[in-house]
Amino acid sequence: MKLYQYAQRKTDSMLYQPYHFNTILSQTGDVKINYISLAPYDYAPQTEATIPKLLLVVGGEGWVGNSEDRIGVNSGEAVFWKAGEYVEFGSANGMTCISIEGFEISPDTWLQALHKGTASS
Repeated sequence: MKLYQYAQRKTDSMLYQPYHFNTILSQTGDVKINYISLAPYDYAPQTEATIPKLLLVVGGEGWVGNSEDRIGVNSGEAVFWKAGEYVEFGSANGMTCISIEGFEISPDTWLQALHKGTASS
């Protein structure tokens, strides 16, 4: 598991109005994209990632890891799991995420790595 930050990195303007953007992925091949909304005290139970998975936290805050070793995640942060790693995440207050799965996902190209701690997979 690896943590990233994807909050605004680039600023451009269109007709004098600034806007912010950040490339998340440049992908070839098949991808699966899911919208995930966790209610307070909800969680996604531990499963093994069969293909690489990138979880973008777009609202709220929560945790990734497992019941013994959790790392807090906030809006604007992302988590990447390689195939074979165990995936578990949840939230005490509610969290909204976008999940992107695909064989050729490589977030190191576009996202800034975060160093918050370690969680065992």
